[in-house]
Amino acid sequence: MPFYLHKDEKDQRIAFWKIEEPDSFFTERTGFVNPDNLKRFTHPQARLQWLASRLLLFELLGPVLYKTLKKDASGKPIAQGQGFELSISHSDDLVAVAISKNIIGIDIQKITPKLAAVAPKFILEADLAAINLGKEKQLEQIHVHWGIKEALFKAYSKGQLDFKEHLKLNWNAAFAKEGDTFDAFVMKNDETEPYSASYELVFDNYLLCIVTKLQTLHYSKDFTDIKI
Repeated sequence: MPFYLHKDEKDQRIAFWKIEEPDSFFTERTGFVNPDNLKRFTHPQARLQWLASRLLLFELLGPVLYKTLKKDASGKPIAQGQGFELSISHSDDLVAVAISKNIIGIDIQKITPKLAAVAPKFILEADLAAINLGKEKQLEQIHVHWGIKEALFKAYSKGQLDFKEHLKLNWNAAFAKEGDTFDAFVMKNDETEPYSASYELVFDNYLLCIVTKLQTLHYSKDFTDIKI
């Protein structure tokens, strides 16, 4: 079973599901998905990604906590009153889930040249100038901007964000294969929300980006109490 526990700490847990199974592997399992929810999927890969994300959550949380999951108005999964925050992402055949005591956003992206063509839509000109255009690691630098901003959008969870104007990275644009940590911000309506942002390469060609809000929610439960 391709379940990978990437990080298991007192206040945060990150896990992956690498999809290598057919659709039937997921649909034959019971207890983690309502079959009616599958009717909305017309694309086979989207259906597989959704199924894998739900089985990953089921394996990560266990049946009792899994049954508490709901969606908020923005569609973000929540476990109301259970003492942790959730975030989900998927790209190609990889699904990622994060749970945290703090507000968290996660993004996983398979590195692809296609993203460079739309970089001006989500990166400010000054930030684009800081990227070594045409040189090694340019594509990875662009993916960091996209991934961190996607994660910020999920963590903020209120929508109505302009990726260029409202989401800021305090990053020197020097890509490190082993990853890096820096500050990032949601800046809108004269208000600033600070986040700790990090990225790293996983499975050779996927970029994992995570942001956590710099304001603890002071949940009492440790993730060591959640058994896998």
